[in-house]
Amino acid sequence: GIKSILNLSKIENFYYTLIILCSQPVLWCLQRGNSVLLSVVSLFLFVILYDSDSKTHQRIAYIMLGISAAIKIYPAIYGILYIRKSDWKQTAKCILYGVLCFFLPFLFFEGGFSNVPKLISNIINCSNEFGLNRYGVKHNLKNLYNIINTWLGTDLNYMFTVLTVVIVFISIAIILASKNLEIWKIYTLLSALIILIPSFSYTYNLTYMLIPLVAFLGNKNKTPSKWNYIYSILFVLLFAPIIQSSDDLLGITQLDNYPLTFGTIVQNIALVGMIILICTEGCHDIYKSIKKQNKRDRILHRRFFKRVGQHNSSSSS
Repeated sequence: GIKSILNLSKIENFYYTLIILCSQPVLWCLQRGNSVLLSVVSLFLFVILYDSDSKTHQRIAYIMLGISAAIKIYPAIYGILYIRKSDWKQTAKCILYGVLCFFLPFLFFEGGFSNVPKLISNIINCSNEFGLNRYGVKHNLKNLYNIINTWLGTDLNYMFTVLTVVIVFISIAIILASKNLEIWKIYTLLSALIILIPSFSYTYNLTYMLIPLVAFLGNKNKTPSKWNYIYSILFVLLFAPIIQSSDDLLGITQLDNYPLTFGTIVQNIALVGMIILICTEGCHDIYKSIKKQNKRDRILHRRFFKRVGQHNSSSSS
């Protein structure tokens, strides 16, 4: 767990665990009794084991990801880590285990697989119903767009839809193509997509950011930079138990059962800010890699044509 990843003493492990348990997303999750905590724990085990050389650990990783995705669906995006490694055999196994973990439980309920359409219908209905209002407890792009629309009195949904597609495309491109990006930043992009993309994503979904947080704290490969301090502040803003006032601070959602609050604004800005920073760094890393590859190709071409020229001159002589 945390102790083995961060190489902590017993007392440090106790304090780290206590701080995490007292963070706002975890407290909200425990108060709601939401199953997202089981999904996060399963996903955490997957992250620990997926890159292991042990066949047993790899199988456990497949199962853990399958369980996490079966509980909340969106964690399935972490399977892209196998594509990032270009390991197509493991990718196929991951998909197989995921399908089994998702569909086999239907056999233990009355109606069996005939309940699958009902599940899909319930997901769609929940997305439509809970995607409205509740500004004060949602952390996703749609909530940000609705806040901006309400604030400005405009309807920019078409532009926001395009922006969402661009964010998803850039994030996935960076995850797959940026080989020098630190792994905790890859986890951050994946967890952020789990949180930001669904039409309703409540405060407890921020618990998915525990995975990149622990990886960030355990990152000892590179010397600290000024950016690490900025990321540290953003993580604090995400997890700090900010007191949520029952009043609507901006006065734009008075009829909402969960009106917009200062804490929600801070957490949304911190999450989006973190994604912007990582995407900027990832795009720069990809650009440098392409530039370096082009330079290498030009050197090889010059060497090739030089040898061809030497060969032709020696043949003519």
